[in-house]
Amino acid sequence: MSYRTIAFASVVVACAQLAALSSGPLSAQEFKSDSAQSGEFARIRHAVVSLKDFVQVPAMQAGVLRKLELADGTTVKEGVLVSADDQLGKLDDRDAAARQRAAQLDYEVAKGESEKAVLAIAAADKTVEVAEQEVLETRNINRAAPGAIPKTQERRQELTKERSAIEADVARHDKLGAEKTAELRQAQVDVASLNLDHHQIRSPIDGEVVQVYRKIGEWVSPGDPLVRIIDLKTLRVEGFLKIDDYLRQDVLDQPVIVEIKLPRGRTESFESTITYVSPLVQASGDFRVVCEVANKQANGYWVMLPGMDAEMTIRVKQSQFAGAP
Repeated sequence: MSYRTIAFASVVVACAQLAALSSGPLSAQEFKSDSAQSGEFARIRHAVVSLKDFVQVPAMQAGVLRKLELADGTTVKEGVLVSADDQLGKLDDRDAAARQRAAQLDYEVAKGESEKAVLAIAAADKTVEVAEQEVLETRNINRAAPGAIPKTQERRQELTKERSAIEADVARHDKLGAEKTAELRQAQVDVASLNLDHHQIRSPIDGEVVQVYRKIGEWVSPGDPLVRIIDLKTLRVEGFLKIDDYLRQDVLDQPVIVEIKLPRGRTESFESTITYVSPLVQASGDFRVVCEVANKQANGYWVMLPGMDAEMTIRVKQSQFAGAP
């Protein structure tokens, strides 16, 4: 076989391999098979599954824990499923509710004063209009018949017009003051409403209650944890690669197959993408890689659980091998 024929065959094989790599996600078996035969796949045999979203719901206000149940009356306990913004319970809010009601009444009074000021402006403007007409009529009469109306009366009408104009200006200033007072009272209502809402205990995420820290009737302070919730729909899988073998850019945004072992020798595979590669290299020469995995359910239970051991098979970018001797 000639050297040219060998070279052509090598090019054909390389093109076939490149086409296979760009043809879309591989199955777990294909990842394993190709990884065993070439250096184009990175294997992490012991990766760790961990939570992506979890929270310890805190108390937002000081008070007595009055209720721990959902809106439909379900008691909040371990295993209960909740959605984001679901009510989990509440603190004793009677004082906060009374303060909010008082603030609301103050606002309604201030709003009434503001509306009253609008009517006062309208009345003042109408008085100015009438006073101006009286002065104009007096001048026209005296122009047609000099001295028919005494100058004293004309000056008194002029004074009435000017005073009405000043009263209209005062009414407008009163309206501005009444509007600002109404805004202040509205802000006080907002603060009181926020304080009342902080007596409600709500879930910030979708998930499952795994721990309840307090009992009904206990006193809690702001920041005290009340309920722990975890979300199992999306999990993180983390592992380590050697900096001597791979660079960050070789694996970032690359496809990965995550495989976990189940009882009785069974396995389950998940497709994902490397979403984060740490820029920190440890003394051992390892750096951390992370992917997020959409979990699966079987018979109503999540298949992948935090704390499980996993295996990651990452398709490495071709650029790493382009310059290899």
